Amino acid sequence: MLPGRQTTVTRDQRQLLARFWRSASQSWRTKRAWAAGLAIFLVVVVLLQLVVQVLLNLWNRNFFDALERKDGPALWIQAQLFLPLAVASIFLAATSVWGRMTAQRSWREALTRQVIEKWLEKERYLNLNHHLVRGSENPEYRIVVDIRVSTDAPIDLSLAFFSSILTSITFFSVLWSIGGSITISPFGWTVTIPGYLVIGVVSIRARFQFSWSYLVIT
Repeated sequence: MLPGRQTTVTRDQRQLLARFWRSASQSWRTKRAWAAGLAIFLVVVVLLQLVVQVLLNLWNRNFFDALERKDGPALWIQAQLFLPLAVASIFLAATSVWGRMTAQRSWREALTRQVIEKWLEKERYLNLNHHLVRGSENPEYRIVVDIRVSTDAPIDLSLAFFSSILTSITFFSVLWSIGGSITISPFGWTVTIPGYLVIGVVSIRARFQFSWSYLVIT
């Protein structure tokens, strides 16, 4: 692709993204209280899911430690704790799906109304010649599909991104506290490395990613 052509495409993409954001964010601006409440609700659900996941991991450790010690009373306590944790996990998973689909459905409805009104305004639909413009058949179906993709994917991506960041922070925090530090003495120098497990995991992951990228390129 020529440099001038690439610059034109990039500028067109930016303009298209800005235009989409102005149209798509209108429904959030008109219902600020509802949008803010729903966003806070989804964030709280994600946080609670992370807390329950950590508690389940702790339960797993305590259960198998008690099983290894053949500690009957401790096993009974862990068995009683499992039921509320499992119920909480299932309830939060269902709540997360409900909240996500509610946000997607409401956003999709508002944006669909906006696009349809714009489409019908000044009878614009009469200016489209289906015989000359290929792929313009059934415009109402294409509007529905495009709007669904434009609203569902951003919400899924945002929640997945937020959940991944929180999970990574929690994982590295636990690994840092459990791993502690290690002291080595290279060439007569004493060096203390804090959180060496975290550094090791990051180094191994970076090396694996570099090796994989090299294999894909070659």
